[in-house]
Amino acid sequence: TQDWWQSVTRATYEAVLTGGDFPYDADEVAAYEAAFPALFESLQRERLLAADLWELAPGAQRLLQALRAWRDAGGPRVYACTDGFDDRLGTLLANVLGEDVVAATFDAVVGGGGEASAFAVAAEAHGAPAAACKHVATSSDSACPYETVAVDPADYDADRDDGALSSLLDLLDVWGLPKAEGDDVVVTSRTYSVYDAEYPGFDGEGDPAEYL
Repeated sequence: TQDWWQSVTRATYEAVLTGGDFPYDADEVAAYEAAFPALFESLQRERLLAADLWELAPGAQRLLQALRAWRDAGGPRVYACTDGFDDRLGTLLANVLGEDVVAATFDAVVGGGGEASAFAVAAEAHGAPAAACKHVATSSDSACPYETVAVDPADYDADRDDGALSSLLDLLDVWGLPKAEGDDVVVTSRTYSVYDAEYPGFDGEGDPAEYL
């Protein structure tokens, strides 16, 4: 994974250094090459794991609350998984959610290891047959041996896979979990105006505030 991220990062920087109308000169490129290892390490181990770079999807905290209650009442075990053999998910979740939330919500945070995918690692950890497991992701994954429930809170239907749920809280209905007041309110990242359908409009005379 580190090799892949390094190649992507290097390609991005080099496109800036050598492209455009004002490419950097040889000395500047050489300085970049010397600085790249430390720069890459800082990006991967510090900056990209910073909480301020990440935004929770609408309904995420409420869903995690429901999962905790379900699990504590004898429901299923809950795993946070990432494939691609990346070992940073635990750190990222702790930074964004808080270590206490991660510990209270997930039985384990799992990444791929060696030649095994995250699915294989999780299966070995919980010992349940594949037919008894559910996988929640933004889209279906052909490599996943479990039934996948696709959930993608993208603002526009065209941005999500066909059949994907549009809200994380739709999972409460899928799993038959109780809903709290407000769970059916759809929240997106877009901003909407609240308006009066009978508003006559400002006619250019008087104080515009009188029409609000």
